[in-house]
Amino acid sequence: MNFTIQDIETIQKNYDFIEAIKRLKRIGVLACDYNLLTGIFNYYGDNQYHITVSSKNLNIEAPEESNPDQVKNTVDKLQEGGFTFESFCRELARAGVYTWEVNLELLHIEYKNQDGQILMRKQIPSFAD
Repeated sequence: MNFTIQDIETIQKNYDFIEAIKRLKRIGVLACDYNLLTGIFNYYGDNQYHITVSSKNLNIEAPEESNPDQVKNTVDKLQEGGFTFESFCRELARAGVYTWEVNLELLHIEYKNQDGQILMRKQIPSFAD
């Protein structure tokens, strides 16, 4: 089963994080990544299936230096409901994050700097499908 851009856009607009993860898994998404500087999401499925979804470009710049403690603080604050998507992206960029990658099989998110180094890996809470 191949998911569509419309499937992804519906999920992005209508669900909280855990519900979105459940729905992405149900439609066959295995992983996704987001580039904070370009605003581009990539979604990956079986058999090298891949689609790209452009979101609003936030005109974000990130410093060359990264701050893993600031990344952790930002992610913790998000879980407390402290951010909109846009403000979350801006705070991550200030901490030196260029991309995040979500692995729906291993249920974790990796926040990476411009060199692809992992600044933080966060487990996604387990849930029943």
